[in-house]
Amino acid sequence: MRDIFRQPFNNYLLSCVAFTYFVILISMGLIIYTAKTVLHYKEAKHVGIGEAALWCISIMCMQGSPWTPCNPSGKTILLFTLIFALVMYNAYAGFITSILSVQASGIKSITDILSHDFKLGYSITDDEYIRNVNDSNLRQLYIRAYNNRESKLDTSSGLMKAVKGHYGFFVSATLARRTLRSTLIQERCTLKELSLPQTFTMVALPMANSCPYKKIINLNILKIRERGVLNRITEQMLPEMPRCKSSTTFHSARLADVYSAFFILIAGGVVAISIWIAEKIWHKRRQMKETIRFLTLFYVYM
Repeated sequence: MRDIFRQPFNNYLLSCVAFTYFVILISMGLIIYTAKTVLHYKEAKHVGIGEAALWCISIMCMQGSPWTPCNPSGKTILLFTLIFALVMYNAYAGFITSILSVQASGIKSITDILSHDFKLGYSITDDEYIRNVNDSNLRQLYIRAYNNRESKLDTSSGLMKAVKGHYGFFVSATLARRTLRSTLIQERCTLKELSLPQTFTMVALPMANSCPYKKIINLNILKIRERGVLNRITEQMLPEMPRCKSSTTFHSARLADVYSAFFILIAGGVVAISIWIAEKIWHKRRQMKETIRFLTLFYVYM
């Protein structure tokens, strides 16, 4: 299952966003504390760190902020925070648009793959072939795969990475098609097979033009083809690709791309219900303490 809306984020970027959020939260907290204790603003009496955390989340999610600071420092931090969120949101939206605007049928050869920012890998069964092949494109593929530590992968893991997108995997067509018959049943239609003419091998029977066996061999080959034996052999050597519907001109966002949003929504509901239960228990506990204290005082003063 893919999620293109999480592709711009890696661990380093997520840590930077979390650190920026923490800095903004501390700045807002200090400004609110100063407004309450030093400047004695009435509007800041009922505002705390919890409200500041919610305001920071709304700013980072491009939802604005209901916070209207009265002092110049608060207005400055709010202004620059909104500008920062605007720049980050535009960069993020541009990245997602670049993914969805790429034509699905735009890559037609290995040259197109090498010109794009794709990760490349190759199968362990083709390691010796790709290391010794005399072709510039395949040599470049080998170097990029080796530098990115994507070399000598098994067929299933390589195809799984290709399903996730922005990944090209060099493997024998026979092995790949046999693997697709039993695995990746739901995702195999998202893959596209590119034939490499430089990897084709020709099988022939060399003989002189005046050979007396020429006509007999040709007739037997025609009989094998007419009776379907040749097609049977070809199918065993090279299985057919799974039949899928024709792909659209451009990539489109699907439900699988936003499943993380539903996960966050469900997790928020579970957390909210848990906090509500904890609040009810705490409220009951306080009521029980007050009741016991009242009964104790009642018996003492009796």
